[in-house]
Amino acid sequence: MNIQFNNKGVVVVGANRGIGYQVAKAFAASGGNVTIMAESEDIHTAAVKMSKETGKSIVSQLCDITDISSLQNAFSNISCIDTLVCNSGVGLRSSLNSPMEEVADSYRKAINVNVFGTLMLTHVAAEKVQQGGHIIYTASTYSKAPQSNFVAYAATKHATLG
Repeated sequence: MNIQFNNKGVVVVGANRGIGYQVAKAFAASGGNVTIMAESEDIHTAAVKMSKETGKSIVSQLCDITDISSLQNAFSNISCIDTLVCNSGVGLRSSLNSPMEEVADSYRKAINVNVFGTLMLTHVAAEKVQQGGHIIYTASTYSKAPQSNFVAYAATKHATLG
């Protein structure tokens, strides 16, 4: 199957490596006008690398999805989105057998990024998503079949996908 995204606006958040990087690269290879975002500076290096790999110009933008002003700034120069991929996430090892403060800290960080951040990202970007556009959330099999050492991650990814 060959799906084309010629001149479609695609934003992939959490695209500096891993699944997000590969998803963004596939959209670019299929003709999409791709913007990649992440909170770390290596997003710019990822864009250069992806441009070389696909022959397409890739726009990179710093964006911390837990910071509303960062989100608003990141999306301020984007006029229309046909596909938004929400791929950001933090997966911290945590076990219910760990000390209580460690468990609480893991939950706070995971909820802040994986739930609150994803909600704020969707809220800020939604007004730019074109009619008939798509918002895609990535998660993990842990959201449906959790593992004992990733309880906070599993709970927050389940909150995203339910």
